[in-house]
Amino acid sequence: MEFVCIGRMERESDVSGYWDSCGYTLPFSAQETDDIYNLFARERIPRIYFIDENSVVRYVYDDRPVPDYDTLESSLKECL
Repeated sequence: MEFVCIGRMERESDVSGYWDSCGYTLPFSAQETDDIYNLFARERIPRIYFIDENSVVRYVYDDRPVPDYDTLESSLKECL
């Protein structure tokens, strides 16, 4: 299982500095354009994608409404 945070319209050095100052350890990909973002969303972020072992997007959640722990856990288990 992989988890990657994507920073759109951000420079690597800016995201890296922020990550370090907050003590974050999650992997990130700083994107200086919004090309990657536009592949997945045009509005309503943050988003959570659950992708199965065949690279099929099975579930997509955003913050309207925020999914609860049980929903996220169930989705994750189905994709593993």
